[in-house]
Amino acid sequence: MRADTDAAMLRVHEPWNDPSDLLRNQIHAGIVNVPEYGVRGKRGDFTPLISEELFYRVQAILSGLVPSTAPRKRAHPDFPLRGLVAV
Repeated sequence: MRADTDAAMLRVHEPWNDPSDLLRNQIHAGIVNVPEYGVRGKRGDFTPLISEELFYRVQAILSGLVPSTAPRKRAHPDFPLRGLVAV
């Protein structure tokens, strides 16, 4: 019985455990979605934590639509043979 309960608890989605869920939550930008009541994309009656512009910029970065602002450094002086040695 306990194993079943533990397995069920592991399947529960807890958004506070996944940072990407926190970054994708529209409520921080003041956008309310409650599908059970037919409310989709409505402006909340509260002060949002971040602006909608910032929220949508973050969404573009997370989805890969915006290129990285800092290119990845491929050649590091401490590893001169990187890419030349086959493993």
